[in-house]
Amino acid sequence: REQITFADNVSQTLPSVMLNMLKRIHVTLGHPSGPDLVRYLTLCGASADTLLGARALRCTICQRHKKPTEARSSRIPRTMRFNARLLVDIFYEPDCAGKMHLFMGILDEGTHLHVCPLVKARDQATLWDALLESWFTPFGPPEALLLDKEGGLDSTFFADKCSDLGVQVRMIPADAHFQAGKIESQNYALKRILRKTIDQSQCV
Repeated sequence: REQITFADNVSQTLPSVMLNMLKRIHVTLGHPSGPDLVRYLTLCGASADTLLGARALRCTICQRHKKPTEARSSRIPRTMRFNARLLVDIFYEPDCAGKMHLFMGILDEGTHLHVCPLVKARDQATLWDALLESWFTPFGPPEALLLDKEGGLDSTFFADKCSDLGVQVRMIPADAHFQAGKIESQNYALKRILRKTIDQSQCV
């Protein structure tokens, strides 16, 4: 946690036990932004001194992985029932040794609940088992699946398995990749947390 410091002479005015606690919370929560950390502590009933320390927290790892400012959406979000439609996309992310690991991002379009299991292989049977274990078993089969055209997902095997459970499947065309924007945005947010955590712990 040497990468985390405190601005505005807070380290001289607040007890070291409190500062170390804030560092630990920041790392444990996956390096949230300053406003998110303050909001979380406020909801937990933190003291004024604790909030002062949280506002002064500076993290070099967060600075290295800072994302560009995003434009605010001008559209009213569309409401949808939970488990009405899932978006599924797979992606790779390296560990600190450069070894690539495969993840399956699963997003409920109505609630934005995001589940992302680590997948051992990219073959269709392994991907199907990951979807069953991570979503279908705890939450039940959805009404519909929107899938990216990836090897393993775009297959007769996958479509037949979904059909047996009464799940409608629609593939995202190659010329309409914008339809996968929601799941890719959620996967990107998770990637940023993974990269910060790996950078912090140098884990494999």
